[in-house]
Amino acid sequence: MVIYSALRLAIFGVLFVVLYAFGLGHWVVCAVLAAVLALLVSYLTLRGPRERAAQYLADRAHDPVATGEQFSRAVEDDAAFEDAAVDAASDETHARRTDG
Repeated sequence: MVIYSALRLAIFGVLFVVLYAFGLGHWVVCAVLAAVLALLVSYLTLRGPRERAAQYLADRAHDPVATGEQFSRAVEDDAAFEDAAVDAASDETHARRTDG
């Protein structure tokens, strides 16, 4: 995934420098043209890295399904702590209303 992103950024950078060196307008115009051309070039030339990146993302998306967790363990623990604090505050508020 990192390799694919780095290659796409490198293609964009090279195209931007070339377009800017040829003086094809303002740097914003060169950046937009470089982005469009980099998209086309990367689609045509980076099939292997793109497929590996897609497989990595697909595998990563299926991991939580296998474990039954929607989020990482740290996020789940934090959410459980917050839920317990809210429940405790709610119980305390309810107890005050029924006592008074």
